[in-house]
Amino acid sequence: MPWIMLGELLPERCRGLASGMLSAVVYIYIFVIVKCYPGMLALFGQAVVFWVFGLVSALGTVFVYFFLTETRGKTLDEIEQSFKSK
Repeated sequence: MPWIMLGELLPERCRGLASGMLSAVVYIYIFVIVKCYPGMLALFGQAVVFWVFGLVSALGTVFVYFFLTETRGKTLDEIEQSFKSK
């Protein structure tokens, strides 16, 4: 999901560098989750771990729904201007 939105959320002047940095951060998060999962599974059990991951996903969905603006049918300049006005 993050890679789909990068082209619309980042200003054109820093899109290349910022998308590379954000991709690196996402891969670091994925690495941490993959490394922590076995320990969390042993410590808390499968049900608790899946509930925690489900809760984080639900909170992310709520955030996207309320705080990300609709960009369908807008040009990149219009999208950039709408983020500048906030």
